[in-house]
Amino acid sequence: DMDKETAREVWEELKRNFEASSKDQLFRLCADFFSFSWTLADDVSIHVAKLKTLWNEFNNGLQAKGENKLPELILICKILHILPSEFQSFKSSWMLLLDEIILLALYLDDGIVEATDLSDLNLFISHIEAAFDS
Repeated sequence: DMDKETAREVWEELKRNFEASSKDQLFRLCADFFSFSWTLADDVSIHVAKLKTLWNEFNNGLQAKGENKLPELILICKILHILPSEFQSFKSSWMLLLDEIILLALYLDDGIVEATDLSDLNLFISHIEAAFDS
């Protein structure tokens, strides 16, 4: 913008423009994460990798804005939500476990579900991959 007279005015204008585009990017990452769905063309490891990439980019964007990261429970629930119907029994057993995790978190009144070993993301992902390989 050429009507700015000082370096400070130029800087403030650039900062306003960047912050707006940064918010747009964060919104897009959020929308991409929550609208992510299963496609028949990809196997489980590709789905999980794509979803984890979106998850990491979204959480990095939140942290860059000074916001808290989202708990891993949200990622686990999203993965369970997109699994194909043939994995219903797998989903059901994990949903029972998630119910216990949520109740435990509420009982402890800390609201931080990822503090418990029960929600370990890597264990969860290895169980999903094992279920799909069998």
